[in-house]
Amino acid sequence: MKQIFKVFFLLIWLHSGSNAQNFDLLEIPIFNEGKKLDLSNVGGLKAPQFSNIDFNADGKMDIFIFDRNGDKIIPLVKTGIPGQLTYRYAPEYIDQFPELRVFALLKDYNNDGILDIFTTAPLFPGGVAVWKGIKNANGANSYEKVTFNNSFYREILHFSNDGSNFANIYVSSIDLPAITDVDGDGDVDIISFEADGSFASFYRNLAIEDNLGIDILKFDRPTICWGSFSENQFNENITLSDNPFSCAQGLNPGNPGSRHSGSSLTVFDTNGDGLQDMIIGDLGSSKLKKLINRGTKSNAWVRELEINFPADDIPVDLEYFLAAYFVDVDDDGKRDLIIAPNEINSAENSDHIWMYTNIGTDANPKFKLVQKNFLIDQMAYFYGGSHPAFADVDVDGLIDIVVGTSGIQKKKGEKENRIIFIKNIGSTSNPSFEIVDQDYLDFSEINGKTNGRFAPTFGDLDSDGATDLVIGDAVGQLFYFRNNAPKNKPCQFSSPGYPFADVFVGQNAKPMIIDLDNDGLQDLVLGEKNNRLNFLKNVGQQGNPIFNNNLNAAPNTRSLGKFFQGSDIPTQNGAPVIITTTNNKRLMVFGTNEANFRLYEVTADTFPLLMDFMGNIKEGSRVISTLADIDNDGYYEMAVGNDRGGLAFYNTIFKVDTTSSTEEDMGEIAPITIFPNPAHNEIYIFTTLDLGEIILYNVQGQEIMSLQNNASNHLSLDLNSGLYIIKMKHASGTFSRKLLIQN
Repeated sequence: MKQIFKVFFLLIWLHSGSNAQNFDLLEIPIFNEGKKLDLSNVGGLKAPQFSNIDFNADGKMDIFIFDRNGDKIIPLVKTGIPGQLTYRYAPEYIDQFPELRVFALLKDYNNDGILDIFTTAPLFPGGVAVWKGIKNANGANSYEKVTFNNSFYREILHFSNDGSNFANIYVSSIDLPAITDVDGDGDVDIISFEADGSFASFYRNLAIEDNLGIDILKFDRPTICWGSFSENQFNENITLSDNPFSCAQGLNPGNPGSRHSGSSLTVFDTNGDGLQDMIIGDLGSSKLKKLINRGTKSNAWVRELEINFPADDIPVDLEYFLAAYFVDVDDDGKRDLIIAPNEINSAENSDHIWMYTNIGTDANPKFKLVQKNFLIDQMAYFYGGSHPAFADVDVDGLIDIVVGTSGIQKKKGEKENRIIFIKNIGSTSNPSFEIVDQDYLDFSEINGKTNGRFAPTFGDLDSDGATDLVIGDAVGQLFYFRNNAPKNKPCQFSSPGYPFADVFVGQNAKPMIIDLDNDGLQDLVLGEKNNRLNFLKNVGQQGNPIFNNNLNAAPNTRSLGKFFQGSDIPTQNGAPVIITTTNNKRLMVFGTNEANFRLYEVTADTFPLLMDFMGNIKEGSRVISTLADIDNDGYYEMAVGNDRGGLAFYNTIFKVDTTSSTEEDMGEIAPITIFPNPAHNEIYIFTTLDLGEIILYNVQGQEIMSLQNNASNHLSLDLNSGLYIIKMKHASGTFSRKLLIQN
């Protein structure tokens, strides 16, 4: 298990015997048009890749989804009867998988009944890594990296045509290769475009031919142009060859167009003739093409081209860079077809996952379009760049959600702005939500210089007792919506001021309203794309907030907290949320680009890092959070947005500060934090008490190991699951805490 903590843990007081929480995923109901969204917590889909797997060994074909946007693993367990499109989000299976990058396809290359993983090798550009699926002692799937004897290509797939000169099997960082038994000999082969984008190289697995055993992966490259076709380097045009043994020559440098630099490949028998055909998507195209193989199993020859696939139904038309997946979606024993973008940023993001059911046979499929919003119609999905903010907008005592988005990406680069209002229709202790306004505040009519990626935040900026709204945008400026409603009345926002106070902080402004210097006036804390955190002091007065737009002029601060790390791309994104916990401690939850959430203590000068992977929360890239006690249990809950456009809800371990900071009797309450609990192979202990020894015991009273305060403690994987006791010696006595270990 990856080490979660770096230096310190939270300064938070947990009471002995209290209901202290972990960072658990919450199942909070969300409704749309009266229908409960069964997959509301998935967090959206942007560029998903699909494979079949049976997660729970019930004989039903489940769905493994890997979304290129954020490298997010999404397990869906099939429910209901065959033929139904019903699933359960099953995040409990995520930790079975290693960290995956760029693409991930599941194939059983060694025919042992356990799916293996083919994925990008992150340390080898253009390389392919393989993770072999195995069953552990508990019968659950786990994966070990396949390594090879060749010293230079030890961790990636490679090939040789002469047995001595080796090169890596190449897959571009944006391409999707075909991984299947291409030549029908019983082992898994690979087809992938070379770097110039003209020909599809065939990497033949020699496990069967050389009698090596199916568990061996050994490749040569018998041809650099499988099917003898060529794709134009500069556009999506495909040229077929008149000779089954000669590559087509279809380059057209005189008509350059746009530089071709990406392809997706899917290979299966589309017509029941026993030969493998190809579905190809191109980076610059809104279509898919079908290449029909009329050669032999050992020597493919593409003789027919279907330019609008599937031509016998409604051809797909989505911008852009599409990929097809031949998987059994409804567990009826016949593989269906899913088509989705393979581009992570600028492709269409509404009705962008087309599902075709197979009304033919598995060997001779025939596809019929069923829906264009497959799976996302069951999710709390908001197009991309979801930025949630908690607030009681209608002042009914229940906390609602407003979600900023990157907008609806349409064809020809057109975009329509969107902000979403989600009303809390539950109770004070059991929240549930209804999506009631898909165009809140008429943001679809706001155009001009703004360019989406709206980040809302609520607070009483003008100190009149009513909650105002500030929204940051992609170009680094702010909207200010003053709330004209009387105190304790539903929000009535005025027309927005933009750009508010002429503030500009760089791309992707993410504001927060907070009285950071405790002078009675609400200030602005602004995150931005490059991770710099900005403090804008309110130099006005009650009823008239005023800010100096010169970020470098005192009393403003250009690098609040002094944790700015420049070009450290993984930690970039700059999404701050500051909360107050027990004993008036301030903490900042900071969403990042690729490093998930980081936790800082808010101090007068430098913000020390408390956690660099808060709660092991993995929701993808550019994560955003908002925190509030939405169920009145005394702890903050957290809604998480991400670049895929969805929502997810989590418990937190942060207690709401509802008491004074008076020190309580240590004989009754010990300020001690132990996290996580239940634990697996690591726990963190923090207390300000001056402790002597800290010992872990089993329930029989046997000493297991010594532990350290204010440190991450690694536990032996040999420990049995069950209840343990941690005893801590202090001058005033011995404190005990229960620890549940789950291995």
